[in-house]
Amino acid sequence: MVIRVLCLGLCVMLQGGCVAVGWVADVAIPKTVEAEFKPKDQITAVLVDDFGDRLPNLRVMGEIAAHVGAELKDQQVITQFIDPRTMYDLKLNNKDFKKWSVKKIGESVGAKQVIVVMIEEFEMKVTEGVYKPRIKARVRMVDVATGNVLYPAKDSYGKLVQVEMDHTFTAGTDVSKTAEQVMARRVGQRLALASARLFYKWDRNDDKPGDKRGLN
Repeated sequence: MVIRVLCLGLCVMLQGGCVAVGWVADVAIPKTVEAEFKPKDQITAVLVDDFGDRLPNLRVMGEIAAHVGAELKDQQVITQFIDPRTMYDLKLNNKDFKKWSVKKIGESVGAKQVIVVMIEEFEMKVTEGVYKPRIKARVRMVDVATGNVLYPAKDSYGKLVQVEMDHTFTAGTDVSKTAEQVMARRVGQRLALASARLFYKWDRNDDKPGDKRGLN
């Protein structure tokens, strides 16, 4: 991919004066994006942390976790994942779950490492049939044995990941609470894809309209 950029700032001396001259430069943007961290292929749990109850329902949380795991399996990065339903049951059966450390959660389900997707923000703007969901999260990976953050190395809080979408519903479409939930699921799935991509090399061409991942 090549982006053409107009550059200014060359100063040419003409009869004692200075004239700014502009020129066009081609800046090459790499087609591929390298993995920010290469995790070990070992039993992994995905914890979607929405303690602020920002998401519309638990289904969106479960789907984010499932899609992160499915994407990393598909890319053969991590092939062993704890079933998201096991994580859900753990939350459901332990009233003090919100107080548990990531280390304790991982040990409870038999994971060696945990990918944490901490939801920071979710909003849904609706204007004249156009739905614009936006979601923001912090992603990190924790080693269960030590409780240490494996990724990102310099920020134990997590790597910021955010996704925005918009969709116009055609005339006659039921733009109701159900439509809002559909869009919430879609932006959640896109968040899962962006989160998984932190851990493998991917091609920018996958972001073209033909890429249907996260839009089921």
